[in-house]
Amino acid sequence: RPHPDHELVVCGAPDAAALTGLLTRVRAAATALSRPELTDLAAGLAAAHRGDVPARFAAAVRDADGLVAALDRALGHLAEGGRRLLDAGRGLFLVVGGPLRVGLLFPGQAAPVHADRGALGHLLGDADAGTGSDPDSGVKPAEPVDTAVAQPAIIADSLAGIRWLDRLGARPVGALGHSLGELAALSWAGALDADDTLALARARGEAMSVATEAPSGMLSLRADLAAARELAAGTGAVVAVDNGERHVVVAGTRPELDRVAEAARHAGIEATPLAVSHAFHSPLMAPAAEALRRAAGRLPWRRPERPVASTVTGAWWADEDPVEVLVRQLTGPVRFREALGLLDADLLVEVGPGRMLSALAEAAGRTAVSLDAGAASAAGMAAGTAALFAAGAVDDATPFFAGRFTRPFDRDREREFLVNP
Repeated sequence: RPHPDHELVVCGAPDAAALTGLLTRVRAAATALSRPELTDLAAGLAAAHRGDVPARFAAAVRDADGLVAALDRALGHLAEGGRRLLDAGRGLFLVVGGPLRVGLLFPGQAAPVHADRGALGHLLGDADAGTGSDPDSGVKPAEPVDTAVAQPAIIADSLAGIRWLDRLGARPVGALGHSLGELAALSWAGALDADDTLALARARGEAMSVATEAPSGMLSLRADLAAARELAAGTGAVVAVDNGERHVVVAGTRPELDRVAEAARHAGIEATPLAVSHAFHSPLMAPAAEALRRAAGRLPWRRPERPVASTVTGAWWADEDPVEVLVRQLTGPVRFREALGLLDADLLVEVGPGRMLSALAEAAGRTAVSLDAGAASAAGMAAGTAALFAAGAVDDATPFFAGRFTRPFDRDREREFLVNP
């Protein structure tokens, strides 16, 4: 298998002192590594540090310089008595005295649409790579992607991310899915198998694609829920998404949205049109209900075996009829803020393409990292896996190196370099 553009480096030890010593030795070796040697070192560390270790370091790095910088920051943090460093932006994670509680986030249609599984496909191997959207579908990045294309592609990436979590033996405490992402969350929870989940995403996308011919869309408001409702009052538009404080979306016909935008301008509130093809989560989606009910009603649903916070009800899934809940989802608002409040976790991992939900979670004061499943770069996969390992939700990072050629690496051997005469 090809080597990814980012490597995963993990270390584990019984306590902070032992971890400091280990990281110091790794740093000494890392100062003179070629790129292939970085892979060898990383693979050797992953094989040597498996199992239940209380003090953990993990980082996603592009090269040896990146590893040295990550080690320096971690060692500085330990020297100051720090016990937890969760830097998702730099892909650097350090936890002493864990484990942490890890929750999962599954994105909806605002996530990017990829043509294939990207770096994740290589990590899973060809047999598990699956297929993404049709690369010849004519979709251009600057255009709103048809729901019939976008929804199954996004769910396919999320399902591939779930397969990666299973490969790692990850132990999350719960999950939530944003709109379409609720299908992936329910699949993770065991309510529906992967093939049926993907089939339902196709049916949902096709039904929503032809639900209305009226020019419609969605408008993001930098306002709280009460202010958004006040702006929409009397216009015909409705609140479609409650993503959190100052992150509310309204939906409606184009004239209705123009009226909301005008009211927002007078109120000094920022209003941004979203690049979507329809007014999702509004009454304009009602014509899609019967097709979705038929498609969902044919499937063998099971009660979720893992905790899922619903963005339809704003409560934990229990004994609800999944068909009726998912039909309600078409015209009802996305209650992300409420569902996120239910998910009691120290660290959130977005399992799917892009990092939309990670950004929303961070805006709400939560720590989040995205696998960015389906992206060509392995930066997200490496960072997300590093976060899971450091948090103690994963004990074995060796699947990141499965199927790749690596050589034994002696960290204690003194390097000798040839000099050009």
